[in-house]
Amino acid sequence: SNRNLIFSSVIYNVLKGNSGSGALQLGGYDYHDNTRTTGDTKDLDAGRSIGRILQTAHLMNKPVFIYVTSDGAVSSAQTNTRDSAWKSDRGSASVAYMLYFNPTGRAPTKNFQIGQFTSGQVADDTFITGGNPEIAATAVFANYLQLNNQMNLFSTIVPSNLFSVANLDQVLMFG
Repeated sequence: SNRNLIFSSVIYNVLKGNSGSGALQLGGYDYHDNTRTTGDTKDLDAGRSIGRILQTAHLMNKPVFIYVTSDGAVSSAQTNTRDSAWKSDRGSASVAYMLYFNPTGRAPTKNFQIGQFTSGQVADDTFITGGNPEIAATAVFANYLQLNNQMNLFSTIVPSNLFSVANLDQVLMFG
């Protein structure tokens, strides 16, 4: 499809070093049709898109850093049935995550996630990245710099009133 051609071109040029970073946008992830089919189909498509990036990096023998964000989430009825229908927006349950693939092997990690969720399954606003997308993105950027041995650039790029260098230990997962 045309979308696959565009995505493939972006991925290829990023991995070849012909461009800095690439941004791929997938839309239509608000599941308001009260079915599970739409959401599961869209989630599978997103997973396949990420899988194509990882497979391409593997085939090209190149490392890749992936940052995925969503502007919200959906809820379903509480049930023991795994295919419960999506019902509505969930408000404060958006997500951001990062993946790193290196063909030479797994990068050492200090932890598996930045921050935590509450028992109500929302981001814990008491953690440095909780409830603040700008600080969460800064934490991801810090990990990107760490993986590329460029932490010396952090304080020259990130304003100290946004994110203190003292907070880095709480958010750096690699190293």
